[in-house]
Amino acid sequence: HRVDAPKIDYTLEGPRVTICGQRELYKFFSMIEQGKTQEASQSARRYSEEAEWVVTMCCNGEHAAEDDKIKKLPPQIGTLKRLGDLQLYNNELTSIAPEIGELTELEWLYLDGNLLESIPQQIGLLKKLKWLSVRGGLLKTLPSEIAELVSLKWLQLEGNQFTGFPPIVRLIPKLRYFSFRENPVSNLEEVEEFRKKLVGTDKEKI
Repeated sequence: HRVDAPKIDYTLEGPRVTICGQRELYKFFSMIEQGKTQEASQSARRYSEEAEWVVTMCCNGEHAAEDDKIKKLPPQIGTLKRLGDLQLYNNELTSIAPEIGELTELEWLYLDGNLLESIPQQIGLLKKLKWLSVRGGLLKTLPSEIAELVSLKWLQLEGNQFTGFPPIVRLIPKLRYFSFRENPVSNLEEVEEFRKKLVGTDKEKI
C-alpha cells in the first residue's frame, strides 16, 4: 500500500520528523534523494531541503504495526548532519549502521527496547553526545571507543545481558549518571563502587 512521506514539523528546537515504521523510514530517505534529481518537482525539492535541516527524529516503534517495526537503520542516516536528537525506541534493531558516526551534532541517542547485540565502534566519533540510552537490549559488551565520548554525561544500560561491570565505562571522562539495573551480574560491588564516585547518581539504584 502507498506510504506517504513523514511530515516535518517545526518546533522551537528546529525541524522535527516523526516516523512510524520501517516503510516510512525508507520513504523519508527516498524523498530526500528524489528531491535532489533534476526532474524533481518544486515540492519534492523543498521537502528534501527541509529534511536535511531536521534536528529531531522520533521513530517510536510503539506506534508502528508489528510487521513494520524498524529492523534496519539505512546508511543514509549519516546524511542528516544537523541531527541532534535521535529516538529509536521499541523497534527490532539488532545493529546500528556505522554511518551513525557521521552525525557529529548528535547530543541525544535513545536505543531503548530493541534487540541490539552490539554498538558500532563509530559511536566514538559522536563528540557532542551527552545522553546514550540502550535499555532493554541484548548487549553483553561495549566498544572501547565509548571512552572517546568526551561530552557523555548520562549512560543507561538497564536490562541488557551484561554478566559483569564493563570497565571501559570508567574511562568516559565526563560521565555523571550510570544506570545498570536488571543485568545478570552476580557481583554488584564493583558497579556500586563506581557509581558512588559519580556526581548526580542516585545511590539507592543500581
